[in-house]
Amino acid sequence: MSGADAQEAGEDLTLEGILREAGLDPAEVFHQPRPQTLHDRMVQVLRPHAQPTGRAVVEFEDKPEQVGAWVNALVGRPIGFEPTWIRIIRPDLSRGALFIVHSPHPDNEAELVVIAEKGVLTRPLIVDVCRWAFFGLGLGRVVVRIPADRPDLADLARRAGFQFEGIARRFYRGTLNAQIWAMTGAECRWLAPRSSTAPVSNAPPPSSLKVH
Repeated sequence: MSGADAQEAGEDLTLEGILREAGLDPAEVFHQPRPQTLHDRMVQVLRPHAQPTGRAVVEFEDKPEQVGAWVNALVGRPIGFEPTWIRIIRPDLSRGALFIVHSPHPDNEAELVVIAEKGVLTRPLIVDVCRWAFFGLGLGRVVVRIPADRPDLADLARRAGFQFEGIARRFYRGTLNAQIWAMTGAECRWLAPRSSTAPVSNAPPPSSLKVH
């Protein structure tokens, strides 16, 4: 086959033609329903159980574009791939907290981003978030990256049970270092065994857990 013939044959070789030769209908292939994301699956599971209880309301149907905008505006960075999130609202305080898990790793690690207003983070809420991450999402490790110029947030992470693991150089905007803090499900002090019926204290967390 000459070069001209090969070029002509290549021009005729379209994706639609390949699919038809394989006995497939291109219309059906191109219009397959979008696969469920991790967040879609989580919403499907939690929706029947997310009625308001006590003083907190769980919201997880915020649009991804809105969640991304909140993180960009308040944290100064985009969220990664395959994000899932929950928002906890305290109507009695007119305040809330947003928890985003994103960029899951094959070894069951993912990054956590927390945006919370003052007075929202209590021990029961931390317990619920740990249950959501380690039991609900099946994660083994959760990592948070904190700007090096925010020692208050580093102290919050420590008090919440995260352990310092190192420095990510020039992580934020290519100039600011980030501290890496991580928590594993096996070491999480907030989680009792699934069979435990021990009540969770409603006492407020240490004062530094209430300041962002």
